[in-house]
Amino acid sequence: MQDITPMDMGTDAETCVLATLFQFPEKREWILENCMPEFFSDVKNKKIFTTALSLYNRGEQIDNVMVSEEIKWGDSDPQFQKECDMRIFDLTLYPVPASALVKKYRNILFERSLNKLVLNARTLEEFENIQKYKEYCTLSESSYKHISDGSENFMDRYKNMQSNKIVTCYDELDEYIGSFSGGDYIALGGCTGVGKTSVALNIARMVCIQGKKVMYCSLEMPIEQLRNRFNCINTGLNAMKYRSGGFTKEELERYKTGLSELSEWDLYITADYSLTPKKLELIIKEKVKNGGLDFIIIDYLGLMSGYENKSMYERTTLISRQLKIIATQYNVPILVLVQLNRSPKDRQDKRPLLSDIRESGAIEQDADFVLFAYRDYIYNEESNPNDLEVIISKNRHGTSNARCVLDFNLSTQEISSRRINRYSTMGWMDK
Repeated sequence: MQDITPMDMGTDAETCVLATLFQFPEKREWILENCMPEFFSDVKNKKIFTTALSLYNRGEQIDNVMVSEEIKWGDSDPQFQKECDMRIFDLTLYPVPASALVKKYRNILFERSLNKLVLNARTLEEFENIQKYKEYCTLSESSYKHISDGSENFMDRYKNMQSNKIVTCYDELDEYIGSFSGGDYIALGGCTGVGKTSVALNIARMVCIQGKKVMYCSLEMPIEQLRNRFNCINTGLNAMKYRSGGFTKEELERYKTGLSELSEWDLYITADYSLTPKKLELIIKEKVKNGGLDFIIIDYLGLMSGYENKSMYERTTLISRQLKIIATQYNVPILVLVQLNRSPKDRQDKRPLLSDIRESGAIEQDADFVLFAYRDYIYNEESNPNDLEVIISKNRHGTSNARCVLDFNLSTQEISSRRINRYSTMGWMDK
C-alpha cells in the first residue's frame, strides 16, 4: 500500500500546523499571525487553534498545558474537553516532517477554505467578500522593491499626503513638527498634573475643527466627563463651575449651544478601561468600513491592557511596538500620552528629557515624535501660571530639541497660540 504523506490527507495539514505550533516555539508567532480559525475544518483542531489565538492576543503563555486548561475552563461539554485534551497530547508527539514547511501547510489550509467559500457562494456580495478574504489572507511573496518602483505616481501620493496631513493649528508648534501623517506614532509626556490631557484634548479639538475624523480613547475618564471638558474648552466656560452647578442662565445657554456644535464634529470616544492593542485594531477596522479615521489619541499608554503575565517594562515595550505597527498598517497617526518618572524633580532644570519616560525605552525608540508638556509655574511660583511649554525632544521628520510657549487658560483648560490664531471655534478659517 502506498504511503500517504501529510500533504495528501484532508486534515493532516491542519495537524502539521498545530503540531508545529506546540513543538516549535520559534514558529508560534508566525502561525498565529498568518492563520485563521476558518482554515480548520476539524472542530477540535479549530477549537485548539482558536484557544491558542485567544491566549496569544492576551499576551499569555502558550503551550499544551495552557491551551488544555483554557479549553476546560471555557467549554461545558466534558466529553469534548476530553477529546481536545487527547488531541493536544497527540499533537505534542506528532512527527512533523519539517517545521520549515509550515508555510506550505498554511497555504494548503487557506486554499481549501477559499474553495469551500467559492463552492457555497451564491450572491454578488458573497463573491465580493470572498475577494476581500483572499486579499486579506494571501501572503506576500516579496517584501522588497527597487527604489524607483512606483516613483512615477509621486504626484498622486503627494496630493493625497497634503489632503490627509494633520496640523495642530498652533503655528509656533507646527513650524517645528510640520504635520502628522498616516503611520506617525507620537508620544506626549509630562509629569502628573502638568496638563497632558488638556494638551491632547485641545489638539483633538483643533483636528476636529479641520473636518477630520478623530478617535479619543480614554482609560481614565468616562465619556460624560470628556464631553464636558471638550465643550468647556470649545465654549470658553469654566469646567469646575459646571461641575459645581454654578452656571448662570447665559452660561447654560452657551453650554447648550456648544453641545450642538460638538455633534457636528467627527469625534468618537471610547472609555474602555480594558483597552488592548487588539481591541483598538478591531475598532479601527470597524471605522474603516465607514470612512476610516484620521487621528487617534490614547490617554494613556500605561493603562492599556494586555500581556499581564509580563513585567511592566516588557508590557510597555510590546504594547508600544504594536501601536506603532497599527499606525503604519492602517495609515493613521496615533498620539499616546505617557507618564514620566520622578527624575525631573531632582534636577535644577525641571524640563523633561527623553530618559524620563517611565517604564520603557521602547517608546522613545518607536515614536516618530516625542513631545513633552511643561509648566514652570508648578515648580516656580514667580513664573507665569498661563505659560505651557511644548518641548519637541524627538522629531524623526524635522527639528528636534525645540520648544514653544502656548497660553493655558486654567479655568477653561483651553490652550491657545501666542500668535494671532487663524482658527475659530466655529470652523476652519483662512489665514
